[in-house]
Amino acid sequence: MPKTPDHKQRCIFCDVIYTPENKRSGEHIWPEWMHPLLSGKRKSHMGSKIKGRRDIQNRKVFIWPSSKKRAGDPVSKRMNVVCSGCNSGWMSRTESSVKPILSRMILGTPCIITEDEQTILARWSTLKAIIAEFDDTEHMAISGSDRNMFYQKQEPPPKFKIWIGYYMGNDLLPTYYNHQGIQVTKKGSSIPFSESPMFNTQATTIICGKFYLYLVSSSFEGFEISFQGFVSLQMRRIWPALDRVIEWPIVPEMNDDDARLVSNSLMPSLIKNG
Repeated sequence: MPKTPDHKQRCIFCDVIYTPENKRSGEHIWPEWMHPLLSGKRKSHMGSKIKGRRDIQNRKVFIWPSSKKRAGDPVSKRMNVVCSGCNSGWMSRTESSVKPILSRMILGTPCIITEDEQTILARWSTLKAIIAEFDDTEHMAISGSDRNMFYQKQEPPPKFKIWIGYYMGNDLLPTYYNHQGIQVTKKGSSIPFSESPMFNTQATTIICGKFYLYLVSSSFEGFEISFQGFVSLQMRRIWPALDRVIEWPIVPEMNDDDARLVSNSLMPSLIKNG
């Protein structure tokens, strides 16, 4: 697990100490402008987390799944990890630039997503993945250097890969979030097994209406995610972009089984990369 920054004292991006003039600020995973587009308010929700570790010498994979019922609608949740300067500055501009693009996608409105718009979506997706990981600091895997690179360049770091899909299921509406952290080690590594491994690879799934986001990052050289079966045809990679344009809605669409299969792709990839 990367060293957790002291987000109660400093902004996770610009690293400034909070002051009365530049206070600690809260950021939504699902921003306020999006709330009217996400029908249905929930009184509680289930939070699911998975951490994993591969023991190279014994060629075994250890997995710790957990779930917890939490009060309140997750849409209203704020992560108090940034300063007001960042939140009202470049982060606000990130939200403003993605809003007209993502609004159409959430509702399933037919449109063409250009390569520039894919970059805007990728920037927003990276911001949300970094912010959301602070809901589960025990399983964090995005490094401080990657956070700083994103802050400085305003684009996903090179080892980030991002896919989108068109979700037409029912079970995970109107919002869904899943985070998985794993430790990937070299073949023949003598690193001892631990129930608290140092995570270096993570996957984040976020659903907003009909918009399905899957983001993977890893500081382990050569790690590749592997989608199982038919779902690879349902996803479009927007970072690094593979297509000059993407037609929305994406065909074929994703049902509930497809959505869960993609969300849980990290563990099979851990075994395959071994």
